[in-house]
Formats: sequence, structure tokens, C-alpha cells
Amino acid sequence: MGNFFQDETLYKQDIEHMTGSSSLVLALSRENAVKRVLDLLGPDDPEQARRLDPFLWRGMHGSTMVANGFYGKLICCVLNLKFNILCSDTSF
Repeated sequence: MGNFFQDETLYKQDIEHMTGSSSLVLALSRENAVKRVLDLLGPDDPEQARRLDPFLWRGMHGSTMVANGFYGKLICCVLNLKFNILCSDTSF
């Protein structure tokens, strides 16, 4: 997954991109579901994903490190932080 969140500029661009329009949330339900989805997504960089395998989802649908077609991070604390930021104005 690289050092995506060590770069503050990319982190801010990521937040702006994800909060700038609608998003679809995917609920996973299977053994090792997160690992399987991350395997299907491929690297954050769409160019790198295309070089590794033309069928990786980010390679097929992504254009930049921020607009890479799909959002998925292995680090749970980052996911929790992102979820809280995205849903701070939403009541369920």
C-alpha cells in the first residue's frame, strides 16, 4: 500500500476527493474478505496496478493516486478515522 498517509498533501487530497461527491460503501462478508478485496484492488497507483495485472480494479478504473477508482486501506485505524470524518454530518 506504500506510504500514502505519510504524505500530508496526498492525505488532504484524498479527504477532499472522498468528501467531494457521493461514495458507495461495500460491506464485506466472507473469511479474509478485506485481504481478498485488497488483492483485487491492487496498488494505490493505477499505473503500477496496470503494469502488475491488467485486471486489477484500480488499474482498470483509476486515473491518479487519489482518484484511483476504489478506496481500500489495510490499516484499520485509518479506516476508522476516515469513516468518522466522512460520516461526521450524517445521522443514521
